[in-house]
Amino acid sequence: MNATRTRTSADAGAAGASATLQLSLVFGFAALVGAAYGALRAGHALSGTETPVPDNPFQALIEVTDGTLVWPFASTLVLIAAAAVLVLFLIGLTPTRRRAPRPTTTANKRWLIDGPAVALSAPVTGKTFAFPRPPGAVFSLDSTPTAGRDGGDAA
Repeated sequence: MNATRTRTSADAGAAGASATLQLSLVFGFAALVGAAYGALRAGHALSGTETPVPDNPFQALIEVTDGTLVWPFASTLVLIAAAAVLVLFLIGLTPTRRRAPRPTTTANKRWLIDGPAVALSAPVTGKTFAFPRPPGAVFSLDSTPTAGRDGGDAA
């Protein structure tokens, strides 16, 4: 058994962009023809014309372009209403992207304002900060450390 595998294409078996575009054009054309044919039939029904509309949508639209079949004004109104409903539906489908609230002060700005010691230190809780004393150091009133606990000189 051979342990090496041959690399396959990343998009093998997947539909490419051109196939998706072609499919969307076909469906878009079918939707456009269907909407025009539906508007033609609804317009004839609303205006009460006695002219029979062919059952084949392509034949009906060809007759409208030839001038043998009349396109009533009500068909135009129905088509405009359908387009408006479609636009409102598509607007409702688009997701509204809400951004998270941005912090008013970034860490970089805090560094420039307060300096590295404050920006990296723990948050201040209202208590005063006392520097830790090294073990064995005694501070006198003049704040100089001495070597012994008894306050004697270091020398």
